[in-house]
Amino acid sequence: MTTIPESYRMVPLREMGKFIQLYNVAEWKDRNWPLIDHMKSRMENVIFLQRSREIPQIFNDDGLTNLSANEALDLLSRFLGKLHVYTEQISQGNISIKLLQTWIEMLDEESGETLEDEFMKFCDLVQLNKGQDSNTQDGNITDVTKKIFLYTKLMDYKPVIDMLMSLKNKFELNGGKYDILSKTKEILEDDTSHLKSFPSDITNMIPTLDNFINMVVSSNVCLKTIVSSFLQEEKFVQWLNNMLTDVAAIGVLAELALAFGIDGGVKTVSSFVSAVNGFEPLLFHMHELTFEQLLQKCERLMNNATADKNLVYNWQISAANLKFFHEIEVSHGSVEKSSLQAVQTINEKGIFDISLKPGVPATLENVVQVYILEDGTSEDQRSCQEKANKFDFSYLWNLQSTLTLMGGLADSGMPARYSHIFGIVEKLANTLICLVEDGFTLFNSCCIRILPDEEEHIKMKIVFKGEEGKSVQQRFTLTDAEMVEKELVQTHIKWKMHVKLLRKKYYHLNEYSISQIVYLCNQLSDEGIAEDQDQVNALLSIVCPEREFNDILDLLQMTKNKLQEEKPGVTQKESQECDTNDSEMQKMKDGVKNILRAMKREGKKYEKLAKAAFMEKRSDLKQCQNWVLLNESKHKSTKIKELEAQFDRKIVDLKNSENSMAEKSIEYSRTLSKHETLLKYLNEKCSFFTNKSAVSNRTDFISMAHLGEFLTQLRHEKETDNLDRLLPWPLQPGQPNLHICSDQDMFFRVLSLYMDDSDQPLPTASEVLICTEKTTEDDVERFFCRAMNKSERNESPLFCMAYLNRLTDSVMKTAENIYEDLKKSDNKNYQLVFLSSDSTNYLANSFKEFQVGGNFVKDLEKISSYVQKHLMVSNNFNNSVAVVDDIRSSVRIVVSKTVGAGKSLHISRKQDKTKEKFTEKPRITTLRFLEKEMEPDMAIRKLLPKQFRGSFKDQIFVHIDITNAVKNGIEEFLFNLFVLGRIVDKSGKVWIKHPNQYYMIEITDQDLVFSKHSEISMLNLFPCTMALQPQEVISSTFSNNDNTLAMDSKMFVSTVFQRPYQYLKHYKEDLEAEAAKKEGKKLLDKFKYIENKLYGTEEECIEIMLEYCGVNASWAQIKHFVTFLDSQLRLCEIWYKENKKLIENVKSFMMKYMISMGKRFIGIFNNEESRSSGKLKPFIFFHKTNVNKKEEVYITFINVKLVSPNLLDNEETKLLTFSIKELDKKDKKFHIVNQFDNWDRPRQLSVLRSATNAPFKCQDPDPTYKLTTDNLQKIISLNMRIQYKIPMVIEGETGCGKTRMVEFLSKLKALNENARVLITRKVYGGVTASDIQESVKEAEKVWSQSETDQDMRLLFFDEANTTEAIYAIKEVMCDNTFDGEVVAMENITIIAACNPHRKMSNTSIKHLESCGLGSKIHANQTDEKSGSGMRHLLYKVLPLPPSMEPYVWVMEQADESTEQLYIQQIAKNITRDPVNQINDVETKVISNLVFEAQKFIKVKNQSNEFRIVSLRDVERCMEVFKWFHEHSEVLFPLLDVEKSKTYERLPVIEAGARKIIHAINVCYHASLQHNRSKFRIKISETLTKLGVSKWTENDLLQEFLACQRVFLLQAQIQSSSENISYNQALMENFFMMVVCVDLRIPLFVIGKPGSSKSLAKTLVSNCMRGRFSDSKLFVGLKQANLMSYQCSALSDAAGIIHTFEQCCEMQENNDSNTFTSVAVLDEIGLAEDSPAMPLKVLHPLLEFGNMKSNERGHQVAFLGLSNWPLDPAKLNRGVFLLHEDPNEADLIRTASDICAINEQSHPKAKEVLRVLTKTRNFL
Repeated sequence: MTTIPESYRMVPLREMGKFIQLYNVAEWKDRNWPLIDHMKSRMENVIFLQRSREIPQIFNDDGLTNLSANEALDLLSRFLGKLHVYTEQISQGNISIKLLQTWIEMLDEESGETLEDEFMKFCDLVQLNKGQDSNTQDGNITDVTKKIFLYTKLMDYKPVIDMLMSLKNKFELNGGKYDILSKTKEILEDDTSHLKSFPSDITNMIPTLDNFINMVVSSNVCLKTIVSSFLQEEKFVQWLNNMLTDVAAIGVLAELALAFGIDGGVKTVSSFVSAVNGFEPLLFHMHELTFEQLLQKCERLMNNATADKNLVYNWQISAANLKFFHEIEVSHGSVEKSSLQAVQTINEKGIFDISLKPGVPATLENVVQVYILEDGTSEDQRSCQEKANKFDFSYLWNLQSTLTLMGGLADSGMPARYSHIFGIVEKLANTLICLVEDGFTLFNSCCIRILPDEEEHIKMKIVFKGEEGKSVQQRFTLTDAEMVEKELVQTHIKWKMHVKLLRKKYYHLNEYSISQIVYLCNQLSDEGIAEDQDQVNALLSIVCPEREFNDILDLLQMTKNKLQEEKPGVTQKESQECDTNDSEMQKMKDGVKNILRAMKREGKKYEKLAKAAFMEKRSDLKQCQNWVLLNESKHKSTKIKELEAQFDRKIVDLKNSENSMAEKSIEYSRTLSKHETLLKYLNEKCSFFTNKSAVSNRTDFISMAHLGEFLTQLRHEKETDNLDRLLPWPLQPGQPNLHICSDQDMFFRVLSLYMDDSDQPLPTASEVLICTEKTTEDDVERFFCRAMNKSERNESPLFCMAYLNRLTDSVMKTAENIYEDLKKSDNKNYQLVFLSSDSTNYLANSFKEFQVGGNFVKDLEKISSYVQKHLMVSNNFNNSVAVVDDIRSSVRIVVSKTVGAGKSLHISRKQDKTKEKFTEKPRITTLRFLEKEMEPDMAIRKLLPKQFRGSFKDQIFVHIDITNAVKNGIEEFLFNLFVLGRIVDKSGKVWIKHPNQYYMIEITDQDLVFSKHSEISMLNLFPCTMALQPQEVISSTFSNNDNTLAMDSKMFVSTVFQRPYQYLKHYKEDLEAEAAKKEGKKLLDKFKYIENKLYGTEEECIEIMLEYCGVNASWAQIKHFVTFLDSQLRLCEIWYKENKKLIENVKSFMMKYMISMGKRFIGIFNNEESRSSGKLKPFIFFHKTNVNKKEEVYITFINVKLVSPNLLDNEETKLLTFSIKELDKKDKKFHIVNQFDNWDRPRQLSVLRSATNAPFKCQDPDPTYKLTTDNLQKIISLNMRIQYKIPMVIEGETGCGKTRMVEFLSKLKALNENARVLITRKVYGGVTASDIQESVKEAEKVWSQSETDQDMRLLFFDEANTTEAIYAIKEVMCDNTFDGEVVAMENITIIAACNPHRKMSNTSIKHLESCGLGSKIHANQTDEKSGSGMRHLLYKVLPLPPSMEPYVWVMEQADESTEQLYIQQIAKNITRDPVNQINDVETKVISNLVFEAQKFIKVKNQSNEFRIVSLRDVERCMEVFKWFHEHSEVLFPLLDVEKSKTYERLPVIEAGARKIIHAINVCYHASLQHNRSKFRIKISETLTKLGVSKWTENDLLQEFLACQRVFLLQAQIQSSSENISYNQALMENFFMMVVCVDLRIPLFVIGKPGSSKSLAKTLVSNCMRGRFSDSKLFVGLKQANLMSYQCSALSDAAGIIHTFEQCCEMQENNDSNTFTSVAVLDEIGLAEDSPAMPLKVLHPLLEFGNMKSNERGHQVAFLGLSNWPLDPAKLNRGVFLLHEDPNEADLIRTASDICAINEQSHPKAKEVLRVLTKTRNFL
């Protein structure tokens, strides 16, 4: 075998082909051919040569095994040839892209080699740089290496290049770099191209691409995926480009979307806003971009994607909702277009459904609906209503109104079809409602559907309940469809005539309203029988009392059999009565002839007058003659012409009606032949029900005829005493007797009518109709039918209609017509009286000829005796609850002059007596009236609850509490129930008074009896018991008899009274002895109370209580006073027993403080004291505290210091005349608290926990709550009131800390973190009594399920007097009941907080009325409980109920020194934060400046009552200070640049002081209107005094103005191009809005119209774009999304709450650190006129952001824009910007900027504007 010569071992691999010639075929037999090994060893370092498919088998370990020598040499030769080709390409720099791609594919991560490394190894292997021209080869290799390096980079950049090119193609971008990149992309994708093909300029783009790629990699987002998702939604992108001009417009679109409504609501809109903001770089201004600009936009897109991880998801979701957003576009700004689209949908897919829903009022809104079925869903599917979109009647009506306004566009095509169908539907629905309301029970379960059809047709389907399988459907033309409505109208007319005939035939049907008749027909049917026996018995007792139910069932069956035996039909007489057209027409003609004949006049003139007279006076000939004579000269007047036209129309109508009967018959038969199926079906269904004697075959209703016959037989079955009334002289029978009297004595007149025979019963509800504005035509018609028709029995009832003047005009006219119809009846001896207080009303004029005078009214004493006689229960009713009454009266009034007199206690004692009296305990219920109107509905709801299964005849004790809230309806209610004997609610449900019942009425005399109704009140007719106050008991004002209430005996003998009474008695004796200078040990310290030992008399007890409690104290106050004393004295006895040697005479000493504290707790103060907390005084009390898990009694001295051995107060005055002994005793049980403000926090909490007996925990309940001596005393006082169950109303100015104090105490007393101590009900104008009830139920439920044995549970009604339901809160708080039912109040205390009810000063009122047109409503012209009626109140609140007034605890703002202490503590907490890096000196400067600002507002700005400062302002100021601290590095340099335009040398100030003055500007300075200059002077003086700056007042002003200008300049507003003026109002508005929105601090902007409020709001919406902003100031602020709510006098709380809820949800769906939602209430001042007082709901919303949580952290930003100030309770919860009136220079500049004029173009413009300005100021 030949070996390789040594000289060839250095031959390059590419030259090895020559070496093959040395070998012959024979030598290949040796498998270890050295050449192969040599070559293989050379190729080991080149991965390409190792892994290439072109490497022959000969280089494998077993590659030569199966090859012949020729094959091996051939393979080797070809390989070396290919290698030579590669070498030549490389040497020429023309290597193919395909080869490079193949090479790259062979490299992997394991190899760790780059393409450049691999290339260099290959070159070294083939020794490309060896041989001739080696320098040239080295250059080629270097060049190729660079190009390979470029290629590898470009391949790495390929995804980004593709992405950039897709954007370039999408937006049609052109230019050099785009072309280069495009050429490069083509080369990379073309296998046939070579390395030389790359454009030379691509190398220059590599650094730019490098930077961009590095940013992409570092961003950790897939930019390609993001751009791809953007480009995939081409339709969405196109729509956005067409819809939005820039990203600022997204706010408006988002607001529209929220208002439009969509499934997913806020979340969908939030995704849309996030998506558009995120893709904003690619959405706007994308044309004609340079390559660098495109990269910048992509960089911004990456940043957005980094900040929003859900950007792609939000984009895809938003694109999927494109249809919804497109609908918004259609609906916005094009009402016509959206309306036509809706009409088309309804016409094509809409199914009109007309049906009544059970238990739902029959109104068009509830009866008519349209279902839009989805494709593929049939109308017959049961689930169609679930699958379909639904439109209610309001939407359909508004749509029709819109079409009407569109004019000619709506007269043809789709709109005309819709209008036609809607008209048919509306008529059908109205007729259906009328049928049901008039008692046609067939249609209660009827459903009419109108389905779409082709062209001018519809399908109509009628379905009755239970007959779904027999439903009839028919196709109609639109014109023919009206026949169905006409058929129903005819059916309604027939039905009304049918009912009228039945009422005439069956007299007793007139006792019942239609709803009651329908109810009885249902209840007496087979299905309804015995469902509600009590109500059926009550209704039937009107006709016949005392019937057993089984007898009723038998009689019902008997009458049914009787009716079935009769033949149906109409008698001749009834037929004649039905057909009255001819006689009526002839009567009218004869009437005119008679008038002319009587007057002997002829001619057209008098014929006109005769016709008019007949229409005005009807058939009374004499009156007609007089009328003609009076109006003879007015024959051409409009009135005469109208009356003549009415006469002629009536004749025509009657003639047409007569002539059309035959035609109608023919027409109807034709209609049946044409539409026989549906109309015939409907006619047959209805005709059976209108048959006179039909017996219903339905199981759910009996017929009305059946009911009428049954009532007739029922009346005949039972013999009862006949009514035989005597009509007083000068009233006459057989005519209506009209009597005019005053409203006040109306009821006395009614009673006097029935008193001539005292043996006759009281008047009944059948005989007397008390008219109101709600009295219906049916009520009047039934009354006349009862009065003027003959009953079956020979009776002489007396009928009276009282308060005739209250009827509406339409009812009066109906009453006249009914009388005219009924006066022809056979009954000529009817007795009928009309009582009216007004002789000029329509009905009084009609009956003027029957007016009678005379004074038949009896005196009060006789009337009272008459009523009381009949109210007394006879001995026949031994089971009557009235036996507990002293005179067996079934009604008794318990009255007092003032609240708290023991009325409820007396009634409670009577109830206990009732329970003891009867073995079977009677039912006891309380009717507590808390609303303005005393309506029977609430009473019946309580008397007849849903689960009640008893009878009105059962024993029942009814307590009626008429609170001071009731203003109207008392007289009517009492008269109806106790005189007439029954009350009826709106649904027809009735309650009958029965002798077994007993009623006690509780009422406070001061408001309801003496003041309003005086001696002629109904209340004076009933037996009365007067509840006396303690002072009245011991005076001689009232004699102590059976009709007066003194001290409750059980109360007197109780320990709660006896212990305090006996202690006070001995205390008094000690004081008397001391006054007499008697020596010896005091009796009180020797006294020991003995349980159950009675002492003294009731009179002595009352005297001693009044002496120490206050001469005017009520029983309720005394009760709470002795409760407090009893508890303290019990603790005193325990403490004294163990520590009597520690302090001598402690009982005598402590009694003084116990009495003083007890009086304050019940609202009684000495002359030198006030209700407020006032100046801090010594505070001494006994309390329990936990010591080593054992309860011990301690005495604590607060605001007292020990100067051994004496106790002194803060003024160094000695409190004790003796010393404290045993000071060194370790277990001494007393605390002395002095200098509490200087203690550290743990020590303060320890004392507080001990004093309130709170559990000792390491955790601070609320570190943000500041503890001072003032707060300590308030918290302990609050705790003691809660402990002793004393009702409490915390009243104070806004921001004084009421709510925070209650919250802190609840956290302090909580046993653990899970314990729920406090439940807060945020009260506002929309809260109702039922809401209060739900709050109580919720609290009971929460605490009943609680696993914590908590000894304190608080139900807190915050802002209690903002709702008309305040009396419901009073009931829970003072009576421990709700809705009359006892509330389980164990360990539960109810607290209320409120703002004072106080009128503004006259100055404030004048200022308010000058602020805008909407503020000029005069308060004295409105009801106080409406919003506008409160306009002149400082706080828009209601007065507290009198029962709550004694428990008012007034919390005033802290005094100056205490407030300064608060401010120092707040400042320390803020500045101690390491992040702020503020030293103690700066902290002192900050606290002093804020204190001076706070004090200035309090002292110097008192004329502005709306601006009330509190600690809320301090906390807000610190938050704003932190904001300026955080943004000072960006803001202050900009500010200095702006100020340098004014100052040559900037004034110097310390950084901390500069930040705080800006915070003071925001929180204090902006709220001033007239004292801003004085305020700046005060701040300037303080700065100088503190030595931090010498800034003058002008320096401060320039600083504030410059800051405002910077904000506007940073917003990049071009005033010259957009005609926006940089006036003072705009700058300040914008600046304040930006700061407050970013901090989420509520801002109220108050300014007259034209003060740029709305413009500033718009600018905020456009400029606050957060990270999307181009401004370096705004880029560091939050992105703001505004949601507006337009306020008005019709606003309600629900709309405001909804706006805040949307804002909260929007904010939660974004990063709250970079995004904020803004709730904007525009024209917020108008909402104060709303009766619902909706703005009170702002209080919790501004503090917590929602109504569901009391936890802060969910707040959204808020802007309230108003023309005038709101009440301080709202303004104090935010920053308050009050604009000064603009000066002349500002007005001129504003006008110049708006008009875009200057002195050069308009030289005289400035003078013109100056004149206009002066004119404006003058006006």
